[in-house]
Amino acid sequence: RDPWSNQLDPRLRITRIPGARGVDGSTQHFNEEKYQRPEDDIPITHGWEMRLIEAEVFMKQNNLTRAMELINKVRANANLSPVTATTAADVQRYLLWERFSQLFLEGHRANDLARFGLGGTLGTNRSTKFPLNTTELQLNSHTFGVTTGRCPTRT
Repeated sequence: RDPWSNQLDPRLRITRIPGARGVDGSTQHFNEEKYQRPEDDIPITHGWEMRLIEAEVFMKQNNLTRAMELINKVRANANLSPVTATTAADVQRYLLWERFSQLFLEGHRANDLARFGLGGTLGTNRSTKFPLNTTELQLNSHTFGVTTGRCPTRT
């Protein structure tokens, strides 16, 4: 359910069978239903993501009204009620939720959290994102000239 309106959010199609557990035998199991078959396409990008990118730009320019207009366009497309915000913190909270919902299972969440400084760390002097694999480091000339198979520290 959408946390702001308590409406069912059609973008977050998951089911839960009461009592069903994950592979570890203790974690509650949730089944995603966004992609019905293994061969279903997963979009790289789409127009609604573009509206959220625009909303983020307006938020960073402190044009909160325009940011919320775009966020609410995305919500309207999902048949969800509009939301209102008057502070940058509220706009950011709505923006991150809409990006989570709209881009569910498309591989954007970790980058979104890292971009806003919300991703946490993996330990002292450790990368906040996964390092490049050895093959990428050795074959891609754009990886800072590293050929040792070790990724430079990134934040």
